[in-house]
Amino acid sequence: MVAFSHTNIAIFQAAPSSMSGTVGAMFNGALQFGSAIGLAAITSIETSVEATHGGSHEYAGRAASFWCHLVRPLYLFNKSGNSEG
Repeated sequence: MVAFSHTNIAIFQAAPSSMSGTVGAMFNGALQFGSAIGLAAITSIETSVEATHGGSHEYAGRAASFWCHLVRPLYLFNKSGNSEG
């Protein structure tokens, strides 16, 4: 939520006031699109793990989706802070 607020403020400060509606619509559209893609990816991971590890009655698929949610941001944060590339 903090990243959303800071990004929203930065976008609207940089955009001219005559284009604020368009900028806001594009920003919200990008957030919606990103959320849909993320949800689809996590659901795909959960479903494929459940299909191979005991079905929906086991916790393996939900655990895999949780670990994906946890590890991916940490990986991206570590990668962006690495000056060696």
